[in-house]
Amino acid sequence: MNPNLSPPGYSFKAAEQYHNNDKRSGNDKTNRKAQTRERVAWTSTRNLMTDDPTVATRIMIATALDAARLKQAAGVKNTGQKSAKHVQTLSLAWHPDEKVTRAEMEQAADEVIGLLELTEHQITIYCHSDTDHPHVHLVANRVHPWTGRMAGLSNGKRKLDKWAHGYEQRRGRIVSPNRDEKYRRQEEAKLRHPEPKKRRAWAEQKRKAVAEKFPVTPKSERWERLTAAEAKRATLRDAKARAVDLAVKVPLDRQEAAEWLLRPLMGYQETSGTGQKVAMAVLAHDPDLNVQELLKEHLPGLRNPADPREVLKLLGADHKAVMRIKNEIMDDPELDAAFDSLPGALRGVANELRETPWMKIERTLEKWVGPGVARTIRRAVDFLASLFRDEKIAKLEAPDEPPATRGSGQSKTPAPPGKHDPGDGYSP
Repeated sequence: MNPNLSPPGYSFKAAEQYHNNDKRSGNDKTNRKAQTRERVAWTSTRNLMTDDPTVATRIMIATALDAARLKQAAGVKNTGQKSAKHVQTLSLAWHPDEKVTRAEMEQAADEVIGLLELTEHQITIYCHSDTDHPHVHLVANRVHPWTGRMAGLSNGKRKLDKWAHGYEQRRGRIVSPNRDEKYRRQEEAKLRHPEPKKRRAWAEQKRKAVAEKFPVTPKSERWERLTAAEAKRATLRDAKARAVDLAVKVPLDRQEAAEWLLRPLMGYQETSGTGQKVAMAVLAHDPDLNVQELLKEHLPGLRNPADPREVLKLLGADHKAVMRIKNEIMDDPELDAAFDSLPGALRGVANELRETPWMKIERTLEKWVGPGVARTIRRAVDFLASLFRDEKIAKLEAPDEPPATRGSGQSKTPAPPGKHDPGDGYSP
């Protein structure tokens, strides 16, 4: 048994598209999403009112978006740091020689669900038949459907590893000998030293004895590896110290970033095309939406689709590209809904930004425009703020240039980093 717990993710729709369909073939851009389901042997759900995984995905999305109301109804305080990583995926894989039935797979999945304390959470289970080893995938909603609380999954990998060892022992067949040897040594150590403090002291003494008996010298095979590891640790320590020092000197300027991003909508004669271009630049930061591929496909010369400055510049210079991208967005219901709602939301934020600091807007953004649009705007602003910070750091660390002589045509006072250049094509 080989359990694999993935890091939490953002998109239920992407998880359902991957697990409930076949993998897409090659790099064919015209077939970005495979629609066949030949590798899906069967599906199952937990705590959902349907067995259809597509409908179940929509229910989980609605539950995750309704977390604040669920907390309020359950009397749970809606405090602390919020996270948009509502999707938790994991897989259970058996050895290719093992023959397991669907009932055995579902029983193992239920044991894992209970082990991770997800018994009351919404879960879809997919069994795939495209590999030699039998395996199932679980997609869980971390948001509790009654209380709105987010599941923590503390020490999840360690719990799964220990459960998998016990699972193989119960089945009477050890297919992971290295893991079995590890737990056997742990049990022997516990019998030899029942008290945890004495066991840790004994292990430390053993490590010191081995190090003294087999010292690492320049002629040892481990010398280069240990030297490289120490150099890497030193580099990380220096980088951390430098980052702390620079963070004090050059803080993230979210106000400047937000003003730059929304400047086409602030104080200018607005046109319908301006809002559309800004919306495309902002949506490029949303990992739940497939906008970056559209930008790469239709904007020639685009180097970094995640940089809204470059996207806005090229969109402003190519009206046909804007229309091509807009037509493809209209073919996708999810993209079309986000694209229609974002320009108006951005215009409202831009109007408030004239008199209100960005940090205050950030606290109430979700109430104005909804959690999805608010999350997209916040990602774009944070990305821009990091770019401005890097530019300021580069300027701070650049060698001093001699002052420009009269008549050289250079400005004596350069424009502050991150501000508009009148000739960059952004202003309407």
